[in-house]
Amino acid sequence: MAMSKRFSVTSSCRNQLREESIRRFGLRLRVGYRLFLVLVATVIGVGDRVRGQYRLENARSVRAWLQSGVNGGGR
Repeated sequence: MAMSKRFSVTSSCRNQLREESIRRFGLRLRVGYRLFLVLVATVIGVGDRVRGQYRLENARSVRAWLQSGVNGGGR
């Protein structure tokens, strides 16, 4: 009887360690996923900002080109 109690305690400890390991892995997975999403959002935001700057510069140069009178622009 004493042997079975020892075995159950050891088995219980193993199960607790296993559950803790699984819980830690899940936590790491969630944190990694969130970091990945933050990185993706950052890349999208920076890309959008760069694209916006490019569009502004391009619009300014087109406007300046039209106002210069080249090819009938600038009335």
